[in-house]
Parts: sequence; structure tokens; C-alpha cells
Amino acid sequence: MLGFAAELFGSMIIAPILMVQQTKAIVGIVIGRHEKWGPQKRYDAYYNLFTLFRFHAAETIIGLFLLLGIVFGVVSLWLVPITVSLVSATLLSFLSGLGVTKEQTNLFVTPYEIDVPPIVKMAQEHQALIVESGVYPAALQVAAE
Repeated sequence: MLGFAAELFGSMIIAPILMVQQTKAIVGIVIGRHEKWGPQKRYDAYYNLFTLFRFHAAETIIGLFLLLGIVFGVVSLWLVPITVSLVSATLLSFLSGLGVTKEQTNLFVTPYEIDVPPIVKMAQEHQALIVESGVYPAALQVAAE
């Protein structure tokens, strides 16, 4: 239940940021601007805060305008969760890239990962034997990991 709650909260806090990013992508397509698709940074590689701030500038600016609207009573308090998300987009993006694994928290594991079914254990053992034997093609070793 704790993993479910964390997933639900994380999805809710990230949703407004994704909404702005998707809107930017659609508007870019409509006006004919083409975005370059570069590789993602993975495995303990992360972007610095300045790069993240530049990437999330639109969300941050929208969030700050919403915050000003809330402070001056022009915008409803119902938008506070969205405002918090947008204002903290850079920080949330940085935190999401820290690379915390499910083994470290045991938070986002599935029941099959906690109590692995016997048939899956057997398959994993046989797969390990095949990999160790060297008969396994190198391309499939990467997929097996």
C-alpha cells in the first residue's frame, strides 16, 4: 500500500509538468518546429540544475504566475497543488534522476519480485547456466540482464 501511495503521489505531482511538456511538443509540431531526439542520460548520469532549469523554464514561469494569482486572490486555492508542482519542476526533475533503485527502498516492487514463483526461479537459474557456458550469444546476454 505504501508503494501504491508513493506512486499515486508521484504521478499527481508530475502530471502538471508533463501536461506543459506535452502541450509544448504539440504546439511545436503545429508551428513546424522540429525537436531533436537525443539519448537519455541513464545509470547515475544526471543533468545539472542549470540545464534542468532551462528545460523547465515554461513550467516554472507558469507556476510563478499562478502563485502570484493565488497570493493576490485572483486564482482559486484549488490550483495550489498544480502551482507547487510547476514551481518546483526543476527540483522534481532533479530528484527523479537520482537513480534510487527499488532494491534500496523496496517501495515499488511487485508481489512477484518479493516472492518469486518457482518456475521463474528455475528459468533464471537455467538462464544463468547458459550465460556462464558461453554458448549464449552476446546480444542476448544484454537483454537477459
